[in-house]
Amino acid sequence: EKPETGFWFFIRPYAASPWARLAGGLAFGFSFEAVALQMGSPALFITFSWVAWVLTAANRLWAGKRGGVLGFSFCFAMQLASGYPVYAYLTLFSVLLWKALETSFNFKENKKKLFVRFFSFTVAVGLAVLFNLSWILPFEEFIPLSNIAHRLDLSSSLGFPNLATWLNPFFCGHPLVGWHETPFFVWSYFMGLPALTLILWGLIRRKVDTIFATVFGVVLWLSLGKTLWVGEWLKGLVPGYSWVVRSGYWLPLVCFFAAVLASQGAQGILERGEKGRDSWFWFFASAGLILLDWSLGAPVFLWSFWMGCLFLFLAGWKAIPPGARGFSLVLALVFSLFPAVKSFYFTMPQDFYDSPPPCAAAAPARSRIFHTPGFVDQEKSVSGESVPAIYQKFKGALLPNWPLQNGLEQTGLNNTICLNEFLRWYYAPQEAPAQMKFIRCLNTGMIIGSGVFPGASRWKGSASEPVWLGIHPLPKWWSVSKALAQGDWGLDFKSMADPKFDFSKSCYVADPQGAGDYKTRGLEASWPSVNQVDLKAPDNGGRALLVSSELAYPGWKARVDGQGRSLEVINHSFRGVVLEPGENGAVLNYRPASFRLGMFFSLLAVGIWFFAFLGFFRDRKSTRLNSSHITI
Repeated sequence: EKPETGFWFFIRPYAASPWARLAGGLAFGFSFEAVALQMGSPALFITFSWVAWVLTAANRLWAGKRGGVLGFSFCFAMQLASGYPVYAYLTLFSVLLWKALETSFNFKENKKKLFVRFFSFTVAVGLAVLFNLSWILPFEEFIPLSNIAHRLDLSSSLGFPNLATWLNPFFCGHPLVGWHETPFFVWSYFMGLPALTLILWGLIRRKVDTIFATVFGVVLWLSLGKTLWVGEWLKGLVPGYSWVVRSGYWLPLVCFFAAVLASQGAQGILERGEKGRDSWFWFFASAGLILLDWSLGAPVFLWSFWMGCLFLFLAGWKAIPPGARGFSLVLALVFSLFPAVKSFYFTMPQDFYDSPPPCAAAAPARSRIFHTPGFVDQEKSVSGESVPAIYQKFKGALLPNWPLQNGLEQTGLNNTICLNEFLRWYYAPQEAPAQMKFIRCLNTGMIIGSGVFPGASRWKGSASEPVWLGIHPLPKWWSVSKALAQGDWGLDFKSMADPKFDFSKSCYVADPQGAGDYKTRGLEASWPSVNQVDLKAPDNGGRALLVSSELAYPGWKARVDGQGRSLEVINHSFRGVVLEPGENGAVLNYRPASFRLGMFFSLLAVGIWFFAFLGFFRDRKSTRLNSSHITI
């Protein structure tokens, strides 16, 4: 999971000096983006960490080296499976761009070899996708029911102020240096002032590879999205690019190719040249960037800033040996990166995480927490007198996703992908006159956020956001006496919002044949695992309809007395099951056929890798034996 390790292997053919390779690895592995992802989103950081390995393997494959297809397919498959496939898609995009430019610069490229390379590349990508079908197939099954189409329209692009973060990592805000209103998502290009100096100096002195410089320029341009016009244009031209809803997703690739240029620039500055102009160019480039950094509000009050500047100047002084200059360059990067890294590598004492928030103990058992839309909008930015104060504030308000840390469920908007119908239910309490009936139907035992909630009482233990209790929620599963045929959501919503409509007694069913009267039963629900629900409803002489506030995700199956039973879609969004007279319960399991099929293909890919590796190992062993054979 260390990005700098993969970068070291990638850059070896392009930078001979270990100091140059180390400088590039530090700039990439401890960039603002890498550190922010490592602390804020482990899935994103793991995907980020595979970038260098994928590009290293792609280089071997394109060079026709033994094991190239095996290595590239495995590395790309692991990145694709890391949890954020958009990053993997952009990595593949960059590989194609890089190799297309490399091929176009080589006019004598053999067409037959080019075809073989492209075919090998396609096979490797196909094998990586085959391995990931265990999640791709269920995802494809889920897309038609989700709100993903709406989310893809909510694209956001980085602006020109973000470019200033090349110099000042805190230009867009950070609580540690005085900004008390910082966006929750802070996109920053910062890789250390020495890295930017190396790139600038390398471009001026032509010490960097033209192809890498071109790729860097393109990905930097794309990272600004609509700000530089191409963000929306590419969505209608390049397949799959419409999923890149945030241009900031390009930052890992920007950092990678910037680190490549920085390594090549370092290689150039560490070489002993006969001309003294290199040192003068280095001095003016460093001084100019330091002054610009200062003008953009860099935290010059930090001692590490001035230490970084000192070693930055020493790195370009030709009078000292290359080893000393390389050491100075690495120290300059360390001091430059230190403030940004330290600002993210902040943790509270262990008991802060071990002890649940005070309001968590007040939450009713087996109920959910509802964060109001106003609260969610308010918490899109970070504010507070200090980072510890911000941590305490978020913990006290059970910030969305924090309840999961304490085994609590939530009904909130902060869900990457959710059913369209769920969004209707989430916003329904804001639109309905009888809003509390919708909140109770969602098994809500606690509300966090400002508002008027009839029947609820404000909890006095909260020092930050208002916390409301005494809501008397419906259970997650209950039995109703009447089912109505489901129609248009708008009309059904008006009916459900009517004060006379009682969710504990009535519901809507998607299947018109399920409409009618039912006999209510006592119901006990248990969850042996996240993939199973056990329902016990003793027969009392009538047909029963058991309904829930659990979403009707595709893949849920029901069994009654060992026999399969179709699930009902209740109230446009939720699961339900019908029990006939004589039946006393049901077992629901999450077993999507798409997942089982995908697992078959994933295992097939593993088998192909295994036999390919055996063949690769056997060939290498045979080659070593042949090379050691002596003829007398």
